[in-house]
Amino acid sequence: GTGTRLGDTIEALALGNVLSQDRPADNYCAIGALKTNIGHMETASGIASVMKAALALQHRQLPPNLHFRSPNPDIPLDTLPLRMQTKLEPWPDAQHPRYAGISALGFGGSNSHAVLEEPPAVKAESTITQRSGPQLLPLSARTEKALHELANRYRQFLIKDNSPAWLDICHTAACRRDHHDCRLAVLADSSQQ
Repeated sequence: GTGTRLGDTIEALALGNVLSQDRPADNYCAIGALKTNIGHMETASGIASVMKAALALQHRQLPPNLHFRSPNPDIPLDTLPLRMQTKLEPWPDAQHPRYAGISALGFGGSNSHAVLEEPPAVKAESTITQRSGPQLLPLSARTEKALHELANRYRQFLIKDNSPAWLDICHTAACRRDHHDCRLAVLADSSQQ
């Protein structure tokens, strides 16, 4: 947080002492600094650190410390369960949620200390399938003839008993297909309708 020889040593020793309790010897805590990515943010260092930690949790990636050459000689990294993150790596899976700790100190005396926990896993399809009511099926093609052919192929596909869920079909047509000049939209509650 401080970016000073003495301050970083105090923080690393405190963090190492807390994390070494009941921790397997090969289970390290990756440590890093925001300053290596974007410099000293003065009073905005807290929010910028929260953003970096949240993005690391979201993408399950441990970001590297850019331009890191050698550790502070006053920090006994060989005896602490800490390691400097020097390259982009996947954040390892664990039996518990991932956590990211933040300690950001600004020039004007602003301090930001927080612990973020990754959100619980959510199935990707749950956001789509929770919607109810009529859904819009957007179809488009480059020519009128191609649009009629596409609509006919969709009709043939939708009358099958084993077609995917209506919400998934509409979502895919809206978000995963190109949209061209000739367009047709169908509003319906189900593929049968």
